[in-house]
Amino acid sequence: MPRSRFDRLDPTRREQILDVAARAFAESGFDGASYNRILADAELSKSSAYYLFEGKADLYAAVLQRATTGLLAAMPVPEPTTDAPEWWASTRAWLQSSLVFLHTQPQAAALFLGYLDARRRGVVPDLDHQLDEAARGTVEALLASGQAAGAVRTDLPGELLLALTGAVFAALDHHFAASLDEGAIDVYIDTLRRLLTP
Repeated sequence: MPRSRFDRLDPTRREQILDVAARAFAESGFDGASYNRILADAELSKSSAYYLFEGKADLYAAVLQRATTGLLAAMPVPEPTTDAPEWWASTRAWLQSSLVFLHTQPQAAALFLGYLDARRRGVVPDLDHQLDEAARGTVEALLASGQAAGAVRTDLPGELLLALTGAVFAALDHHFAASLDEGAIDVYIDTLRRLLTP
């Protein structure tokens, strides 16, 4: 992730840099995007860039982190429900909101697809853990509301349940990355039901 100095930049300047980088990475992927071209387009000297980032992979991680934050903002945790069927319905709607985001934010969708491809080919560091950490609070809140509604099992330690749920999301995200649609949502819900139902 970027050096702490990047977070201290003027927010407008920070977003300008990330906008330029996001456009390049979405269009050309990690290995196709020229770091020098990104720096030039962002009007950032190499010495200034090194002051803010360890390198191209560091900037890429910052871009993906911002895209993940945008996705999660478009997927607020559903309001608490009173029973299991209502919770599953609200969870389906929650997952569907990710489809809306990805269909209306093609740059973010291209970034996520590009990351999965680059990670599979081993050309970028594995950022899954960092990206999962960004989603941790959301998934914890979702599971807690499901337990309160009687829809989610309580016989497993919270950390284990969170890890298993995260693994399901990660596996299905990787599998359906290029074809995320309503049919994929059915698989997510069915798999989560098998894992989480008491």
